[in-house]
Amino acid sequence: GLHNIPESLYEAAKIDGAGMLRSFRHITIPLIMPTMLFVVVTQFIAHMQVFAQPYIITGGGPGNASRSVVQYLYETAWKYFRYGYASTISVVLALIMIVVTIIMFWLMRRRTEY
Repeated sequence: GLHNIPESLYEAAKIDGAGMLRSFRHITIPLIMPTMLFVVVTQFIAHMQVFAQPYIITGGGPGNASRSVVQYLYETAWKYFRYGYASTISVVLALIMIVVTIIMFWLMRRRTEY
């Protein structure tokens, strides 16, 4: 996190005439990129798997407004007994999560050196 960034880097940037914005852009962001990548990927996967809260609170909501993909998968399998279609939904959901995660890794591919 932010506490792991050496203060000497900010002091050196200040001596070189870098302002707060430039220090943030060239020191802080690159050094916390691995942490940001971990948080973004895990939160993306967690949000793709939301089931309990919308299901318990609204059951899908009026007009399926709060229905998640996982809730649709659950209802397809256990309410309508369409197991093959539900397993296809789960495979497609997994593939979407894998592709988006690979894209996130590719976008944040810059290596950091301490």
